[in-house]
Amino acid sequence: MIYTTLKHVHEVIVAYLNRLKQIESDDKERWIADYNSARSQFVECMTMMSRLNPELLQLNLHEVVGEDSLQQLFDQIRTNADRRYSLDFLATGDYHNGFIQDEVIEIPCFVPWHDENNGLQNFLISYNSGEYDLIKRRLNILIMNMLLGLPAQSVRLNVFDINMTGLCDLFTSRLDAVFYHDEIVLNDDDAMSRLRHLLNHMDTVMKNYGNLVAYNNRHHQIALPYEIVVLSDYPHNYDSYIKQLLPLFEHGPKYGIYFVVLHNQDYSLRDMKEKQLTDIKNYEQLFPFDYQLDNKSLIHYSPFCDYPLLTDACLEYLNRESFRQPARQILKQDFSAAANDAYEQVMSEISVTIGLDINKKKEVTIRFNSGDYIHAFILGQSGSGKSVLLNNIITSAINKYAPEDLMLYLMDFKGVEFNRYRGIKHAKAILVDNSDPQMTLEILRELKEENRRRVKLWQAEGVNNIDGYNRKFPDSRVPQILFVADECQVMFSKPNGKSNSYAMQREIAEILNIIATQGRSQGIHMLLATQTLDNTDISGQILKNLTECFLLMCAPSDSNILVPDSGDLTAKQPTGQCCYYHKKELVAHVQTFYAKDEELEQAITASQTKAKDRICNGAAYFRGSSTYELNDSETEQIKRLSEKCPIAAIGHNIGLSGDLTTIRLRQDFSENILMFGVNKQEQTVGVTINALMSLIISYRQLGKSCEFKVIDCLANEEGSYRRILEAMQEERLCTIVERADSGKLLQQLVNDLCAQTAKPTVLTIIGSERFAEIKRKTPLASSQSDTFDVENDVISMDFSSMRDLMGDANNLDSSKVKTYPDALMFILDEGPMQDVHVLLQVDKPENILFEGEFCTDATDKFRHKVILRTENKYILPMRFSEDIDVETLGEDEERLRGYYYPDDGRPQLFTPYIMPKTRKIINTLTITTTIKWEQQIVQ
Repeated sequence: MIYTTLKHVHEVIVAYLNRLKQIESDDKERWIADYNSARSQFVECMTMMSRLNPELLQLNLHEVVGEDSLQQLFDQIRTNADRRYSLDFLATGDYHNGFIQDEVIEIPCFVPWHDENNGLQNFLISYNSGEYDLIKRRLNILIMNMLLGLPAQSVRLNVFDINMTGLCDLFTSRLDAVFYHDEIVLNDDDAMSRLRHLLNHMDTVMKNYGNLVAYNNRHHQIALPYEIVVLSDYPHNYDSYIKQLLPLFEHGPKYGIYFVVLHNQDYSLRDMKEKQLTDIKNYEQLFPFDYQLDNKSLIHYSPFCDYPLLTDACLEYLNRESFRQPARQILKQDFSAAANDAYEQVMSEISVTIGLDINKKKEVTIRFNSGDYIHAFILGQSGSGKSVLLNNIITSAINKYAPEDLMLYLMDFKGVEFNRYRGIKHAKAILVDNSDPQMTLEILRELKEENRRRVKLWQAEGVNNIDGYNRKFPDSRVPQILFVADECQVMFSKPNGKSNSYAMQREIAEILNIIATQGRSQGIHMLLATQTLDNTDISGQILKNLTECFLLMCAPSDSNILVPDSGDLTAKQPTGQCCYYHKKELVAHVQTFYAKDEELEQAITASQTKAKDRICNGAAYFRGSSTYELNDSETEQIKRLSEKCPIAAIGHNIGLSGDLTTIRLRQDFSENILMFGVNKQEQTVGVTINALMSLIISYRQLGKSCEFKVIDCLANEEGSYRRILEAMQEERLCTIVERADSGKLLQQLVNDLCAQTAKPTVLTIIGSERFAEIKRKTPLASSQSDTFDVENDVISMDFSSMRDLMGDANNLDSSKVKTYPDALMFILDEGPMQDVHVLLQVDKPENILFEGEFCTDATDKFRHKVILRTENKYILPMRFSEDIDVETLGEDEERLRGYYYPDDGRPQLFTPYIMPKTRKIINTLTITTTIKWEQQIVQ
């Protein structure tokens, strides 16, 4: 293009000269008119060519450039640059003078850059000390033309200013960091590191492209950024770098590495024994120039540096362009064929087409099998096309394979991409939330268990892997499992230092390592995707077993973690293009398919229709805002589960099953329930109320009579829980006992237990931290006449001697139970054996009996503990068998979480029922339980 422009300039000048020669007139005025007409057309033509190729920065400026003309200028620069794949010539700022009559025409000079015939591709600008201003002008024009003449983001600068001359400060101080690999190289360590990187870059290009310049021209794209290396004040203090510089200077131009050497000739006269860059004759020699403006010029072209306003505008334009997203090439995805065709039976692998090889124009597939294609990773920053690629893979797979051949575990930690797959039969579990690491762990535990189950199955059937099993049992095939995690960096984030968080993160990492190393044989494959790997800790085992990497536009530091030395290829890719690596070897540059959201939705709907007669894999769906309430459906489940003993239902387990979280109350020691946690917005009280309701349902379903007594220490008349309790009392479902009357109830229960005549009872205590009578160790009414010292009596203080106090197990002595704490401890200890159970709600365990910081003597009387959000220090003395983190539990209604911890089991994370908001559940209880209870009385 530039060569053509020069040719046109000469043709226009020749045409102008010929026209002047043809003017024949004896009339002076007529001659002047003809001359002015020819001159005007010539100026107009030259100005037009200048506007068509303003990136050459040889601008015919008759006046100060305005905003409108600047906008037109840079629009044309962008248009020309985006069409260009190389820049064969560069304008230097020099001019040839052509004379027409008494006027001067300045013709811009150009030097070859990509000239395969004479090999002049580097630039050597020689100067002497004292010519710094002149050399800076020459350098600025050359670099600016490189940057503006090629597409945005396709030129990268490497500036070595070891002697801190400041010759390059126009660009280094005012261009965005995206133009540089690193900061300016000023010291030995930086220089060696940068040179090693450039050598690695050259090796990468040699391996994958050969001659990069020829590759770009042949394939009509910029495959890699061109590397421009500026050496300031060479050869002063460059002795230790010459060995690394020589191969780059000599061979670099073939691989997109070009040098601009500022050669200080004051140092060239020194005695240098080693070979120098100047000994390699592959450069264009330039010298400083001091151009003087000629006011007589007819057409005057000036470089940008003569106009500070234009210089500023060019730099601002370049900084804007550095962040401009390249236009996306659209390669439409067509799901219709897969949706209409019969399912493809899985023999040994699953695979889907993701796009086309840009160079070979062949389809590119992502595949998984038990051989060489094990696990995959998709890396791409926001706007790169990562989500589109990921959704295309999933949607294509569910249209191609039946649910019995493909099982999906989908985790979307961004929470927006995988909602569309809710209800598909292929899914075993779908998680769309990033706020609950325990939920992530529960699903991974299930995946680990499936891995273990398959190992045992292969051993039992004498096969080595899933292929062997499915060949042996073709009619009962085991499905391939694809575990997909978007924004997977959440799973690899570094622990925050808390022991509980660390334990959870460690278990997540252990499970992922197991799947990474063992999954291939069991037919379990991972497809991980994320925007960034910053602040993550991916194990070497996972990186080693990632056989497929699809790297879209991303940060070089992230790309290099997955595939060493891939950053140069991936940093500036257009949206929708990716580098596909198999076992760290580049396979293809891929233009991925594109599908709109509505097209994805239609394809997913088609897949559901196609799978309507197939068995569902489970389709468990989890999101952080899930809520449950005790309703008719839950009531029916409670009835079905009430077989041998009453149960308290408190919510739903967090896991694939989503079963009810139930507490079975047997007639055995310590069969009491402790519920504690911060009672913000009545969450803990709400769980207590729901447990009470479910026990009412369960006892009546079993046909067992039971009294439900509630001691309300909070006595909050405005509380939601209070209104519910009062409504339940109106329907004769429970009895509210005010705290002032609680002593009589406690004494009566003690007496009945001692006499072995206690009726089945559930004693619910709400707000135990406000049970003032227990805190003060108030004597029971029946013991106030006894000689008793509340402050010093050992009996009320030493709970380890309770059994001595109560006498023989078959001959309990109520006379020794003198205070409220004594009575509560007695009931907790002896009640469960006679079907008297305590359901106690408190903010923290130390407030149960107010005996020391934790009062483990009391908490040991509760076999069942339900814990909502609280401080971890309150659970440490309970000697739980494994770490749980209660400080991170959600406390808002939509993200409410809790742990149920039985003494003889592991903690279960669950979503508690929310507080009932209407009387509907009470009406249901009245209809379904009271009638049956009254029938029992009649009988």
